[in-house]
Amino acid sequence: MSESATAYLEQAQSLMAVGRSAEAVPLLARAIADSPQDELPRCQLALAYLNLGRSREALTMAESAAALEPQNEWPHRLRSLALIRLKKRKAALDAAREAARLDPDNLMSRLLLGQSLYEIGRLDEAQQQAEAVRRLAPASPAGYELLGSIALRRHRWQAAEQSFRQALALDPLSSTAMHNLGLAMRGRGRRKDAVETFEAAAKLDPNESATQRNLFGSINHFFRARWVVLPAGALLFIDYQLLRVNAIVAMVFLVLTIASIFALEFSVAHQRLKTLSQTTQQFYKLQRPRERRRLVRQYWLVLAGIAIVATALTLIGYFASKP
Repeated sequence: MSESATAYLEQAQSLMAVGRSAEAVPLLARAIADSPQDELPRCQLALAYLNLGRSREALTMAESAAALEPQNEWPHRLRSLALIRLKKRKAALDAAREAARLDPDNLMSRLLLGQSLYEIGRLDEAQQQAEAVRRLAPASPAGYELLGSIALRRHRWQAAEQSFRQALALDPLSSTAMHNLGLAMRGRGRRKDAVETFEAAAKLDPNESATQRNLFGSINHFFRARWVVLPAGALLFIDYQLLRVNAIVAMVFLVLTIASIFALEFSVAHQRLKTLSQTTQQFYKLQRPRERRRLVRQYWLVLAGIAIVATALTLIGYFASKP
């Protein structure tokens, strides 16, 4: 690589280290122009494009780097990352396999291969790669996080919780591990602990929408109790002579719906949301009206169902009784 290309590359790397990938792009283009046969500036530019969300350009640049130096694992790894962003999972898996084949001791290549296998549901193979990552880098939380994600998908809640706790012991500021730990707790039926864990994850990353949705859902889990009246109402449809009892069921359902809306507004768990960041509080200001509308819509749909079925049964009984 020429001296000027090396200088451009170093400047670009310094900018990217502080999150200024857009400013690094023209410098890397100059480095490529100065050393067109060197794959490193192309790899760095592909990485900059990935940071900027320009996945197609990243893929083009990574492929050109791989053509220049097919025995280097980095271009193949960048190809895989770009293909994952483009939802081309099979091609991403092939690229990740090639990267891991070229450098089996590279932590990032092994981790990417494991994640690619996880994405397409090949969990046994993904677990093998996660174990390899853990052996290669026992001080890294990455292997534990992947093992936990695999356990979550298999509904092995206790194993998932253990893995995410180990990941958090190595990196207490990982919002992803904290969020997934909350999922594992919720899977084990520990709703209160799950809410607290989702709150901790939201504080670590207030802008993560998945954490916000799961925190909101965990707080609202007790609203589902109103659905216990539905099987009883369905059984009463068998005999149209009990329609007056069905009306009572409908009223009970209405009372439970109103109670759910009241609980949504005034529950102790909801008051704890005030301790979260301003961004998360704004999310809840938007979500609460939507949840209210959903509860009311569910009530009217079920009430309409009761009326339709009751009318149908009444008509059947009327025509069956005619001589």
